[in-house]
Amino acid sequence: MIRGGEVLLAMAQIAIGLAGFSGVVAAFSRTRDFPAPDRVRFLMLVGGTFFVILLAFVPFLLELGGMEEPGLWRWSSGIWLAGLLACAPLIVAGRRVILREGRPAPAWSLLIVLMIGAGAALAQGGNVVGWPYSPGVVPYLLGLLAGLIGSGSIFVYLVLIRPHQGV
Repeated sequence: MIRGGEVLLAMAQIAIGLAGFSGVVAAFSRTRDFPAPDRVRFLMLVGGTFFVILLAFVPFLLELGGMEEPGLWRWSSGIWLAGLLACAPLIVAGRRVILREGRPAPAWSLLIVLMIGAGAALAQGGNVVGWPYSPGVVPYLLGLLAGLIGSGSIFVYLVLIRPHQGV
């Protein structure tokens, strides 16, 4: 089994739990009709958790294909970056809906999310090119952790903060 395999599976389990619990909360929410910004946030939450779930299994699939370390982590991080680039237009479009129709998030929270995302992307880029460190499991795990933090922050907003704002 690949190094860090247990942690990858644990992250996938956390993401599955977060997505499932989010669906339950949305189904039993007091407000049946979510405003457009909250629908976008919910889609970002579910999409982010599925992204983490899929990426948690990429190294296992590559290992089944016969790939060994460190190439395994180089390819896994490359797939992570390609997925992020593919999702970027959706994220930008979702942010536009939130900014146009909803209450924008405080500037400090957006800055934190951008810093975590940029740090995770830099870690994946470093893993792909092998600089300033050799490719390994830790940068890849940090990227998945950033995805869980992003989805978790949306979950906290939708479940804990939004209901108390009277929206």
